Amino acid sequence: MTIAERMKQIDALWAEQPKLFVHGEGTLCIDRSGQDGKEEAWPLSPDVLRWVAETLPDGAATLETGCGYSTMVFAICGARHVAIAPDYRQHGRIRDWCAAHGVPTEALRLVDARSQDVLPGMELPPLDLVLIDGCHAFPAPCLDWYYTAEKLKPGGYLIVDDCHLVTGRMLADFLAEEHGRWELVRWFGKTALFQKTATEPVVEGLEWTDQPFCVKRLAAPSSPGLWKRLRSRLARRRKKGGG
Repeated sequence: MTIAERMKQIDALWAEQPKLFVHGEGTLCIDRSGQDGKEEAWPLSPDVLRWVAETLPDGAATLETGCGYSTMVFAICGARHVAIAPDYRQHGRIRDWCAAHGVPTEALRLVDARSQDVLPGMELPPLDLVLIDGCHAFPAPCLDWYYTAEKLKPGGYLIVDDCHLVTGRMLADFLAEEHGRWELVRWFGKTALFQKTATEPVVEGLEWTDQPFCVKRLAAPSSPGLWKRLRSRLARRRKKGGG
């Protein structure tokens, strides 16, 4: 499918605004909103969807936590896509929309589970793009990142949605300070787009002293001697790492 054809499909999706989410239907999550039966769309920003359509090559390996309009767009792009969300009825609506609009779903894998339950043991190919947009309760977005970061290819993209919420913003702020590992490419409103720049591990084997976000927020210990030793240790680690 050409870029123009992808955009035409996305325009149709955006014009129709199908309501994929129904309160109270999740299979493994408790909806405490008191709005059982209410239908919602909750789409990702159209700017993000169009960026995905313009950027992804055919056959890209992608993963998202959560599902929705983005899942349809990954299918439109011909991605080998995994979407993890505990809501099989929503999965069915996604497949129905794709079938009605001639969008193939053979390469689409919809997992009815919580991401924190299945990601640790999931076998995944090297990924071109990861979208974190599942559960927003602490520490779910960080766990989604933790279990997918090493699977993302160097040069691959990471999208963190809902950064107006404290959990998404915390992850985005952390990644923005991970110079040499991640580069903040662009903000789309409440959505942050990062590119993985490291060829070495970005999670495995790292300590808090290797992470600028943690070091900058270190509170001074009550013991002056301990504080002096910590500062000396950090200085040695920076010198050793060249940063």
